[in-house]
Amino acid sequence: MAPGATFDLRRDSRRGALYLTYFAFVQVSAVTLPGFLGEALLDPTALAALPPTVLGTTGAPSLQVTVPVLPGLVGTSALFQGLSINPSADSSFSAPVFVGIC
Repeated sequence: MAPGATFDLRRDSRRGALYLTYFAFVQVSAVTLPGFLGEALLDPTALAALPPTVLGTTGAPSLQVTVPVLPGLVGTSALFQGLSINPSADSSFSAPVFVGIC
């Protein structure tokens, strides 16, 4: 992706789930948390949140993300990861998505 480019992140979980999406430029070793499915891979001290979504009837809306127009981002990679909190109270981390900025 180039600065200014736009891409879609697919959010996939159960209908009615609260879906939180985070990104960071630093990955850490995989961490598992009791009560959560999957593994967290983002540095918790250096992450940022995208707008949360409650998933509707399809259960899988996309979130459009635009890479900021900042020349200093060229040559970096961002890691995006979601956290789904379902109405049944189970929670899970999504698979990570890497976005290279060139």
